[in-house]
Amino acid sequence: MSKPWNLLLVGFLILIMIIIYGLLDPASNSIFPNCPFLSLTGFQCPGCGSQRATHQLLNGNILAAFQYNPLFVIAIPYIFVGALFGLPVFKEKYLGLQRFLFGYKTIYIILTIIILFWILRNVISIS
Repeated sequence: MSKPWNLLLVGFLILIMIIIYGLLDPASNSIFPNCPFLSLTGFQCPGCGSQRATHQLLNGNILAAFQYNPLFVIAIPYIFVGALFGLPVFKEKYLGLQRFLFGYKTIYIILTIIILFWILRNVISIS
């Protein structure tokens, strides 16, 4: 499959997901999967609440989305920039910025933030 078709397919799938998550609320619809980590342990994983947060964001409820998963909401601009760097025009033009934002040191910092968020969200919910 050629590269333009791959991008078109990915774009189409993203559009379908936006429509599904915009129209259907994961909090009240059983077609969305539950978190297996939460089901097995009773503790929230770093991604818990992301589906509900996505629904809230697509419906303009930023505060509600933040309450479901603040890390997810904060990370959206970073994820968007990462997707832009997947495009050749950005990859070639801003190589230094890409190395800074997505280099090895940054990956370790992000991993540390995710682990701390994972621990803190469960400690706070217990207390």
